[in-house]
Amino acid sequence: MKLLCTDVSPLAHPRLWDRALACSLPARKAYALSYRFPKDQWLSLAAGLLLCNLLRDEGLEPEAAGLQFSHAVKPGLPGHPGWHFSLSHSGSIAVCMLGRVPCGVDAEAWSSFEGYDPGFILAPEEEHLLEGVRAQNRPALLARIWTRKEAFLKCLGIGLAVEPRELSVPPSRKVFVQEGRRLALKDYCLDGYGLAACLPEGVPFPERQSIGMEALVASLEGRVLRQA
Repeated sequence: MKLLCTDVSPLAHPRLWDRALACSLPARKAYALSYRFPKDQWLSLAAGLLLCNLLRDEGLEPEAAGLQFSHAVKPGLPGHPGWHFSLSHSGSIAVCMLGRVPCGVDAEAWSSFEGYDPGFILAPEEEHLLEGVRAQNRPALLARIWTRKEAFLKCLGIGLAVEPRELSVPPSRKVFVQEGRRLALKDYCLDGYGLAACLPEGVPFPERQSIGMEALVASLEGRVLRQA
């Protein structure tokens, strides 16, 4: 398994944005540009670039993956059987996990949960987690719990088909059973964000790696040139 993260902020520079578009998969490019606001486009495109980078690190051609992106269907890798991935983005970061087993990853900015109703997120047995937590620290806690739930549901392949408050995955527990599957959760440290990953129990969690956006784009451009 590999987990790769990037800060998308440099894509605000038009020249780098044009270069990123040029080395993106056509399906991901179209998907990213379907967003209305530039920042959402940067986040979506960057997540796709991370996936391309990880695929090529494994000797797999992104162009042969058969990827199709839609807001309604979870994408897979039909051209590379036996490989699985998960994408997420929030705030100014994008993340991608890739490996040989089903996986889920989710990132959420703490700021997304300022003034958020915890009743929408917390299961009844999780409500005690807010006891003694200062108001200014609640967004970080809610982001942590939310990302655990999202990563868990992504690993199952069902997304938010389950209401967040109907799922209990407290940080005090690491392994959970759902639909006959034993899944493990891990929280990663990333200042200003909740970041969690989910894998089948017994599969080692990868270390989180980071790559700068300039380096990511340059790496993909270099590989395209070598193939030409």
